[in-house]
Amino acid sequence: MHYTGMLAFSLPVPVLYDWPTVAISFLPAAVSAAAALFLVNSWNLRWPRALAGSIFIGGGIATLHYTGMAAMRFEGMCRYSPVLVAVSVIVAMLFSLAALQLTFLFRDEATAPRLRRAASVLLLGAANPAMHYTGMAATSFLRSTEAPDFSHAVSISLVAAEAVTIVPIMVLAVAVVTSVVDRLREQGARLERALDAALEASRLKSAFIANTSHEIRTPLNIILGYIELIAAHLAVQDDESLKDYVEGTRRACARLLRTIGNMLDISRIEAGAFDLAPTQVEIGPWLEHLLADFRVMAEQKGIALTCAIEAPDARIVFDEYCLTQALTNLLDNAIKFTERGSVSCRLYRAIDGTLCLEIRDTGIGISEGYLPHLFESFSQERSGLARQFQGSGLGLALTRKYLELNGARISVKTEQGQGTTFTIHFSPESEAKSRSPRQPAEAPREASSRPAILVVDDDAETQQYMRAALRQRYDVVIAASGKEMREVLDARPDVALVLMDLALDADEDGLTLTRYLRGQERWRQLPIIAVTAFAAPEDRERALEAGCDDYLSKPISRKDLFAKIDALVSRQTSV
Repeated sequence: MHYTGMLAFSLPVPVLYDWPTVAISFLPAAVSAAAALFLVNSWNLRWPRALAGSIFIGGGIATLHYTGMAAMRFEGMCRYSPVLVAVSVIVAMLFSLAALQLTFLFRDEATAPRLRRAASVLLLGAANPAMHYTGMAATSFLRSTEAPDFSHAVSISLVAAEAVTIVPIMVLAVAVVTSVVDRLREQGARLERALDAALEASRLKSAFIANTSHEIRTPLNIILGYIELIAAHLAVQDDESLKDYVEGTRRACARLLRTIGNMLDISRIEAGAFDLAPTQVEIGPWLEHLLADFRVMAEQKGIALTCAIEAPDARIVFDEYCLTQALTNLLDNAIKFTERGSVSCRLYRAIDGTLCLEIRDTGIGISEGYLPHLFESFSQERSGLARQFQGSGLGLALTRKYLELNGARISVKTEQGQGTTFTIHFSPESEAKSRSPRQPAEAPREASSRPAILVVDDDAETQQYMRAALRQRYDVVIAASGKEMREVLDARPDVALVLMDLALDADEDGLTLTRYLRGQERWRQLPIIAVTAFAAPEDRERALEAGCDDYLSKPISRKDLFAKIDALVSRQTSV
């Protein structure tokens, strides 16, 4: 602007400009403007930075002006008023500060951003002429007898033309760079905030589900335990009048437990926190054992449940929990959606040698329009109040995730009204390579009469239930803390096994107490079973790593509990 403005100024003598000095005068303006904009272009901009930026920009404008004045070559000299020179510099800085305020400091205000940017451009543009004409008012031109140096002098018209071309390009370049940097920082800050919010939401969701699961599993364990005791009592009394009530309560508890487990698993899988524990599985015997639990359900509906093992020697390396849950979901759906006919399982090898497990039913089938959504979480073909079948909509979504985590895949063929066939295709890598001969299991020796079982649990209702559930077969001793546990063990050296709750509301939790016992020579070989409402695979791993011999997640069945106690007590007495 300086050199264009000088075209409006005239002296009674010819005026030329020293072009090297003119070129130098452009540099401080561009450099100071760029430095100022980079300095203030921050989402954490505060007044000190804005003030520093205005000093850079105003100083650059003033430097350009007075360097341009020094480039003048004429038969005379310039004299400046110090006060007006200072005023001209301050004017440039004040206009620059006002422009920065609108652009950066008030960017979060409700005022329209385009209006603020337009006002900022006008203020910054006004800084140049305001400073220029104030600076010109500070200048006095005097005649001089000394001859000026015209060796590098050019006319004002040429300098003005170059300035009009070069300066806008430089300003535009600085503005573009600043705008790009500003947008990149804005987008980066938004993405970072969104990521932090998503991670926090995921953490809170996982923590909420885990805590809720623990709080539900503990009373559910007591409910199921008492239901088993009631059922056993009714069987002894040969009383069938309450059998349906007992079975209905048991089914409701099982449904609630399955829903909790599904919610926990889907949360851990989505968070990438689902740990696998691959083991070698003889899939034929395993399948027959699993089907035994579903035969009662099938018989109650009048459905035939069959199994064909065409690959009896097949073994796979698979996470047994994932395999059990996946097939349980498929069998449960097959029986639930089949009103008449049959459900069949078939273990076979495809033409290419792939090991396959097929679950076929003659149920209602699936509509072609719903198939693309079949494996989506919380998805059901019929939803709302009119839906006929209950469920959370997580079963098939989890089934596919369980299988894919272990390298398997699942396919489906269906015809509405005719039935559905799900096929699990195991990967060649999952088939066991080693086929070591099975070692015959040693027959357990008969344990001594009424072995002493120490139950370490601080929940009064759980203590009462465990005492009621175990007292017919074992001598039950209760401890609610680590201190009581040590006192019992000192007083009862005949304790044959410890049932350890991991979540004790005390200074020492179950894992700490287990490590303590394993560190004592006297109790190092004492069998310990973790009995806990923490049911995640990693909870089991932590319990075993701490020194527990086995693990049971609540709610537990008396049958499983007795089997594990008897096995460990027999092993201990045989040592």
